[in-house]
Amino acid sequence: MAKKTPRQRIYLALDKLWSLIIRSKRQCELCGKCGDISAFDPHHIKGRGHSTTRWWLGNGACLCKGSCHIWGVHTDTLKASLLIDNLKVRRGKEWHDELVERSKYIKKYKMSELRELKETLTKEYDKVK
Repeated sequence: MAKKTPRQRIYLALDKLWSLIIRSKRQCELCGKCGDISAFDPHHIKGRGHSTTRWWLGNGACLCKGSCHIWGVHTDTLKASLLIDNLKVRRGKEWHDELVERSKYIKKYKMSELRELKETLTKEYDKVK
């Protein structure tokens, strides 16, 4: 197996931090079920391919594994729409507008920017763990 590049390693670290922070809510943002962090999946509202929103915490939703995530918003357009509607109510129109605006752009991060982002997410994780 090929050795991971520094960029790949920091992407993996950022993905893990983002996931932990989103799941630390410990409550499904679709059905409201509460539980241990392991009972939830982090969901990117705008897909991970959108570089400008990939690690933005506003682009994440904490969802139940299976019922609300995999067999919910990923396969049922009605549940996906319901999630967005619920989040608009809870987070506000400004949040949604910012998500849409951020997702319009492509960004190639410099390693220094990735390290800074990792530092920011690490501090955020320290607050919620």
